[in-house]
Amino acid sequence: MQMSQKFVVLLGLIACVSFVGLTRVAIAQEQQVKMESAQGELLAVDLEAQSFAVRTSAGNQEFKYTADTTITGARGVEGLATMSGREVSVQYTVEGEVWVAKSIEIASIEIAPQPN
Repeated sequence: MQMSQKFVVLLGLIACVSFVGLTRVAIAQEQQVKMESAQGELLAVDLEAQSFAVRTSAGNQEFKYTADTTITGARGVEGLATMSGREVSVQYTVEGEVWVAKSIEIASIEIAPQPN
């Protein structure tokens, strides 16, 4: 093979590898996880199963939490476990058939001022 033919073959190979790489990037972007949200009453927290349940307007929903789940308004999941009945907002993703909480926010309790 002449040098120019080898160069053309090499360029073709590079183009194929680039195309495959770009295709993989496009597929990965399509598979990006969509963030969802839910609000409702915290029903229970199962520390062993790393899950919690929330009563929403659509019915009871069960979520999993991970070490990466951020919790606002409680001191970790142990604190969250003491807050049944409180209003919560959950940001989550659906991974297969599991709803995975990315963040949990406990609504603050408004205390009415005492009359003088």
